[in-house]
Amino acid sequence: MMILIFAGALFVFGVGLLVRAIRGRVVSVHPHCRGCKFDLHGLTLSRESVCPECGRAVIPGTATVMDGLRVFRRRLAVGAVLLMLVGGGGLAWPSVSRMPAIKNMDWYAKFPEGLLLRLEEGGDKKALQALHDRLIPGTLSDEGLQQLISRSLAMVDDESVVWDERWGDVLLYAFLEDRFNPPDLEAYLEGAISLSVEMDTTIDTFDTYAEYTVAASFSKRFEWSKKFWKQWHSVPQYRANPVRVTITDSVVRAKSPQYVYKMGDLSKQVLWDSKYISKYILEAHLPLAHDKDNVSVAIMQEIRVELGGASAHSWTVQEEFVIRRQSNGRTREQAILDSMAMERVNVYTQLDQARLHGLAHLQNKPIAVQMINAQQYSLHGNVFFRIGDTELYFGEVHWDIEENLSKNIHIQNLGYPGEDPIGYYQDNQPFWDKALSTGEVDVIIRPQVGENAKPSFTSRAFAFQGLAVERYVPTDTPKHGNRGNSTSWVWDPLNGFPSYPLRNPVTARFLDDD
Repeated sequence: MMILIFAGALFVFGVGLLVRAIRGRVVSVHPHCRGCKFDLHGLTLSRESVCPECGRAVIPGTATVMDGLRVFRRRLAVGAVLLMLVGGGGLAWPSVSRMPAIKNMDWYAKFPEGLLLRLEEGGDKKALQALHDRLIPGTLSDEGLQQLISRSLAMVDDESVVWDERWGDVLLYAFLEDRFNPPDLEAYLEGAISLSVEMDTTIDTFDTYAEYTVAASFSKRFEWSKKFWKQWHSVPQYRANPVRVTITDSVVRAKSPQYVYKMGDLSKQVLWDSKYISKYILEAHLPLAHDKDNVSVAIMQEIRVELGGASAHSWTVQEEFVIRRQSNGRTREQAILDSMAMERVNVYTQLDQARLHGLAHLQNKPIAVQMINAQQYSLHGNVFFRIGDTELYFGEVHWDIEENLSKNIHIQNLGYPGEDPIGYYQDNQPFWDKALSTGEVDVIIRPQVGENAKPSFTSRAFAFQGLAVERYVPTDTPKHGNRGNSTSWVWDPLNGFPSYPLRNPVTARFLDDD
């Protein structure tokens, strides 16, 4: 409203000035010939008088004689017209601005680069967006890009300014396109990547190692927009200089009373995706002695970033920790048992059809057990399936338990009753029909005991209770070869093959704990 009032005042003022300009400025008060403006001062005029200049009749008291002379004011008229145009434009702008051709026009996109840079320095966000839009097409000059880089790095250091992701886009573009000068690249890498060493300093009674990681992340004031990243990837000239993070001179020292050792250097190279640096660029295990409850650890890492084959920056991070053991009351055998997990039991059906098509072997064994953090121990015993009070013998198991181990229990080498794997299911069809109807089954493992029994980590029976039942059926699938297409009969799980790590793990418990 104030703009309209101001525009209206300008227009009225311009009209008044135009009237004054047209009326003119008084330059003489003498009588003048109206035809040629000749000054008639000093002449005696009568009804017979004529103008000595042009010969027209100049009769006093008539329109042929002008009383005084005024001159048109050109400069004032020009100023008046400009004021009228500005005022009139302001009055008409609310209506004109709603016209599609005017409303949808990006005026900043038509501004020259120098003007946009000056406007941006004054805090104009539209000017920043216009410059930002010229990054990916490559229409920004080298001088303009360097000015934006300098402005972006200055914004990083100014904590009083709210970070704008478009500044991060400028820095990312300069990094990906190798447009940084060496000092700016050093400043970018130093501020953009934060490094730290992380370690869980509390370990369990039976743990033989501690884990530590070297973590890397982008600083909040260097973040860029996902939209810009996606646009940059979509342009035809997409290219990225190879970025390599090299972890070198890794020295880890662990100290405890009467116990000191040095790990060998851990050198590792990982490619760094130019957008995402993985949070953990190094994950390592630190072996620990069983008999030490408290261990002081000093970790030092040197990390070097190479860009396009040339060294760009390097850091050295060093942290010290004290690792403490805690006892949660678990025995060694409980710790091993807690590391085991199962997910399902595979039940093979439509056995007559399977035998007809030669599916005598089972490519996915009925039971798979996963051991995550188990120690170096053994298990020797007998395996049973159980539904309610009914148990079905399966066979023997002989395992050397190791860390991060997944085991299948094979029917072939477990002394199953029946002539072959399919025969095992056919001989025990009522049991498996019941398992399919209830949808779950228990797996019990009873370690072997006695003088001739091999040593196991425990002598107590344990069970994986309530395991889901997965139905397998024979099916034919297309088979492609040099002689054309054919079909091949395979076992097909109705819900897909199990995955590792297990999605729904079921851990074991000792039966005498029930």
